[in-house]
Amino acid sequence: MEADLRKLAVFYIDELKLNNHFIENEEIVIIPHDADKIVRIIGAFYKKPDKLRRIAKKGATKMRELAMSARFFHASDCSKVKCIHPGNNISL
Repeated sequence: MEADLRKLAVFYIDELKLNNHFIENEEIVIIPHDADKIVRIIGAFYKKPDKLRRIAKKGATKMRELAMSARFFHASDCSKVKCIHPGNNISL
């Protein structure tokens, strides 16, 4: 979450297929749990920095939308993760 809010592209391992909020390769990059494949994926982005910047920007926008959505964060979740909701006084 912090990477998104800092407008950095997020590379995420999702073996359980839990991502249902972000559009893959537009707002987030889903990577396998395989070092060789991760190196290849990151290497491809090294050659396409504009694409990486677009993913980072779209991902940050989506995270802000989700952070303000009651569907995504609930006060009960805040004991486990750093949540962003109106009561935290965090400006986005």
